[in-house]
Amino acid sequence: VHDCVNNGDVTIDIARGLAGLASGIFGRFGGDNEWATGEENNRNIVISNCLNNGKVIGTSQAAGILAHARGCVVKISNCTNKGSILSDYKSDGTGTSDAAGIFGSTDSSKSRYCMVYVDKCLNEGKVTSQNARAAGIVGYVGEFSDVEVSGNSNLATVAAPAATEGGVNV
Repeated sequence: VHDCVNNGDVTIDIARGLAGLASGIFGRFGGDNEWATGEENNRNIVISNCLNNGKVIGTSQAAGILAHARGCVVKISNCTNKGSILSDYKSDGTGTSDAAGIFGSTDSSKSRYCMVYVDKCLNEGKVTSQNARAAGIVGYVGEFSDVEVSGNSNLATVAAPAATEGGVNV
């Protein structure tokens, strides 16, 4: 996926039977992979030179470029988010609502191991999570996944419950 531009607003509501994953470019990628990584993994995606200008609202995970990945290798490079990002999961407190300017989250399951690379990306849109984590670049990476970030910048406000916000959360 390369050289994509989104100028429209995106709203995904979990109450309507959808997963609640919202993104300006790509909602969710991957599946189960039995710990396959790198060359062994046939679920690889490269997202480069993409721009999100639209407001993104999701009731689970929300991000400017990619909301959620599982069981895959993801490479995001030279992408920019300029739209505001809001994840507003309304639940009894057991759910999460991760939000990020570039990449939202991975699963926390061994069978859904994910390797995520985020390189030379820029977030300029406000990022807000109502009840979980929020970050300008990467929101959440589960305990059985890995992330490598380099050369990224967050120039916007990040808001979330105490101790769960930052430029890059891992």
